[in-house]
Amino acid sequence: HLTYCCWFHSDDSGGVIESDGYSSGVAPPPPPPAPVTPDGNWLKVWKGAWNGMARTDPKAMWLYQGWAIRGWNNPQGAARIKALYEAVPHGQWIPLDMDINGIWRYFGNYSFFDAPFIWTSLHNMGGNDGMKGDMRLLQKIPSDALAAQSSIAGVGATPEGIDQNPAYYEYLMDSAWHGKTAQDLGAWFKAYPTRRYGAESQKAVQAWEILQYNIYQSQAGGWHDNTGIEVPLGVNGPPSGVVMNLKNVSTAWSLLVEALQEKELPVSHTLNYDIANIGRECLAQIISTLEINLTTAANAKNMDDIKTFSTELMEAYDDVDTFVATESGFLLGPWIRDAVAWMNASDAPKEFYSWQARSQVSTWWPITGKQQADPTTYNNLPFLDDYANKHWNGLIKHFYAERVQRYINQLMVDIPKNMPINKTNLTKAVVEAELAFTLNNISMTYPEDTQGDIIELSQKLLQKYSKYFQ
Repeated sequence: HLTYCCWFHSDDSGGVIESDGYSSGVAPPPPPPAPVTPDGNWLKVWKGAWNGMARTDPKAMWLYQGWAIRGWNNPQGAARIKALYEAVPHGQWIPLDMDINGIWRYFGNYSFFDAPFIWTSLHNMGGNDGMKGDMRLLQKIPSDALAAQSSIAGVGATPEGIDQNPAYYEYLMDSAWHGKTAQDLGAWFKAYPTRRYGAESQKAVQAWEILQYNIYQSQAGGWHDNTGIEVPLGVNGPPSGVVMNLKNVSTAWSLLVEALQEKELPVSHTLNYDIANIGRECLAQIISTLEINLTTAANAKNMDDIKTFSTELMEAYDDVDTFVATESGFLLGPWIRDAVAWMNASDAPKEFYSWQARSQVSTWWPITGKQQADPTTYNNLPFLDDYANKHWNGLIKHFYAERVQRYINQLMVDIPKNMPINKTNLTKAVVEAELAFTLNNISMTYPEDTQGDIIELSQKLLQKYSKYFQ
């Protein structure tokens, strides 16, 4: 029943709290009085779920995804959580606290009514690639919970994709060994490059100090990336703008390139990834600026500027697609190859697995051939379009850039006629571009090995886009 599942829960005060924690804006009532009486209706639901587990294994441990109870900081929420606690033998219900600020703090540090819990950081949704994460918040884990003598049993991470921001996750996992004493971020970042690259480098230390203050001690980014790369212009967007100091972050990029070129650091996968990742982030932020420039010109119906910014924008898409091909962690080819490897003749053909792999990192919503023939398919973008967006070679050029090209094409039709952009035609064209990637061009292959010289390309792009780094 939807009332009791993870999709959304009524908060009994006129608002709705979704499982992803976004609220309708209704202010929660004050904390409940003690003792808390379990909600009888919810107790039946929780007991039913537990009895199903216990029939198979009486010693089962229910590791509960606490995302669904974020925002239950009210009397009704307390009664429901108490019902869940009482439905399961003590010690066999282990909630994952998926709020970096701590669900365990609700109701005056109620600590899940003394159930052992694991405090985690949900730092990323959809496995997006953006550099982000305020690591100052990680300094509270687990020290605050231990100091409060809570029932914390462990720490961890609960991202929807962990293949990004390795510094963030290393620091978080390190925290388990530091107990009540939070790690000093300055000292941690100073030592990090030597651990990561296997050699000492002053340039690398300087680079990571810059990243510490400009990315990992800031509110840049969010659960999902918010750069222009993945924005279907005209249908959505444009992006809000650049969310970090590009002059500083590009300096970190340049310093790591110099450390590699001057052999201060040996060639390593970790160094190659970091150079590619920082450069990718800089270029992604530049695309945000270019898209704002283009949409501003479109609103002003200035054809000269539209042509100028369109050319610059599409060139930037080509540049970032080419650049990330220097790093194996940003290749679409292996993703599709590995999916197709699951093919079983008695199950589904390789085209099925390729279609699924392409859809997961693009539309998220696999559209079938039957739906493709339905005209209503083209009225709106898929419901969770771009949810799991990635800044990968091949995906950037053949999915994201193709959608933006449809916006430019529509501008060239409508603006000379002094007409507003035809959003119906544009949406249809964008969906067609998406289906070309997921369905029509299913046989297209993408590089499975890295291409290009990362030092040479970095230096070229740092120079080419230097005006954005001033």
